[in-house]
Amino acid sequence: MIDVEKLKKYANDSMNMALAQIDRTIGPETRILNASYMLGKFAAVEDALMKIDQDAFTELHDNRRADWERVSTFLESIYKIGKNGGE
Repeated sequence: MIDVEKLKKYANDSMNMALAQIDRTIGPETRILNASYMLGKFAAVEDALMKIDQDAFTELHDNRRADWERVSTFLESIYKIGKNGGE
C-alpha cells in the first residue's frame, strides 16, 4: 500500500530544499539547477498524489501554493538576468 504521509513529507522536503536555493550565495547557475530539480521532484509527487488521493493532493497543493509561486518567481528572475546579461 502507498504511504500517502511519506509522499507528502517527501514533497514538502523537496519544496523546502527548492526554497533554500533562493537565499544561497553560490552562483546563479547552481541555484537555478538545484531549485528547478527540487521543484520538479515536488511536482512529480504532487502529480502522483493527485492520482491516488485527491484530498492529500488538495491539501498539499493549497498549503504550498505560495511557496511554488516564490520559487517560480525566483527562477524567472534568474532567466531574465541571464537573458538581459547576454544581450
